[in-house]
Amino acid sequence: MECFLLKCNLLVIHTIPLLMITRNPNSLVSESRADNHHLNAPPQKSSTYVDEIREILDEQARLSVPVAELAEFSDLYAAGLTSLTTVNLMLALEDCFQVEFPDRMLGRKTFESIQSISEAISELLG
Repeated sequence: MECFLLKCNLLVIHTIPLLMITRNPNSLVSESRADNHHLNAPPQKSSTYVDEIREILDEQARLSVPVAELAEFSDLYAAGLTSLTTVNLMLALEDCFQVEFPDRMLGRKTFESIQSISEAISELLG
């Protein structure tokens, strides 16, 4: 499945972050790799969307860590995802996958990791 993102001229207001994350970006990867219980699990249908999600994250999320270095279970908010970039991410995901996130999915938990986004997309696509 190929995704084509529409390029829009949007006014983005840059603000000074209220909370500075002091974690080492490399710890995001190593923490996720330390949690290896998922390696023995059978592949899930949602893993088919991971490449598209990574591409959209790379374009929209403006993370402080390269998306390629993040594990599927890495905390995207610890990697620099903000409320503004979450909205941009959600809109790009809706365009790419031709879905609409219902109100019940518009929380931090849905967008906290590549895996959680992939699971949400799988659920929406049925």
